[in-house]
Amino acid sequence: MAQPQLDFDAKSSLDNPLFWDAVILTANKSFHVHKVTVSNHSAVMRKAFSSSFKEGETSEMDLTDEDPMIVAMALKHMYDEESGIKDLGFLDLTKLFHFAHSQMMPSLCSVALDHLTSGKFQISDPTTAADLFTALADVYGSIDSLIDALAAPLLGLVSKDLPSLFRSEPLRGFILDHPAASTIVGDQVEFGAEIIPLGRCPHCKVIAWCCFEPLRDNCYCRHCKRYSHAKIIDVRKYVIADYSRDVKTGKRS
Repeated sequence: MAQPQLDFDAKSSLDNPLFWDAVILTANKSFHVHKVTVSNHSAVMRKAFSSSFKEGETSEMDLTDEDPMIVAMALKHMYDEESGIKDLGFLDLTKLFHFAHSQMMPSLCSVALDHLTSGKFQISDPTTAADLFTALADVYGSIDSLIDALAAPLLGLVSKDLPSLFRSEPLRGFILDHPAASTIVGDQVEFGAEIIPLGRCPHCKVIAWCCFEPLRDNCYCRHCKRYSHAKIIDVRKYVIADYSRDVKTGKRS
């Protein structure tokens, strides 16, 4: 006997009450959804709605701590509807990636990351640069798996536009607060004739912006709070801090 066919288009059913069987709660709006659709995209939602916990018993999922706009875009993506993701700014795209990562939505993570790294954002723009380092600071303040997933692509954007970002306050502040990320710049940085006070500290091994003028000796690492002797090797192309002595003891490092 042939099975009856349901006239049900999952792609256009987010606002269609037919077969609604779950609710996503946000701070200012509730979204009626279909468990089969959201569970197909999100491993977290699938586990929640199929469990014996509150979500499974009430068919309600509490996302009141999340940005309602981000949740709405994620749900529209699940239903293959026009979500407006392409129009998001840099920070909102990183928020969308955070949400997709937390809900284990690999397809949405991929979409958000594609937009972030597509080249449409001019990292040399001061506003975008500030947003980039705000996003990186949020990433480094998050769980390790998010650092693994998003830090490398964002740091890649920094590396591509390093000449325009190198002396910016957002980059300085980020490196000082997150020394583990200092590998985005190398020991030798070429900027034509520009003189840049940068070097790798011989004590803590962190690349640091050092408080010294060109051709002066006193060099201070803001990360480990120690002084060293510094020698400018070549001011025509590079400024490389050649730390050879401890200022207080006079001994070589």
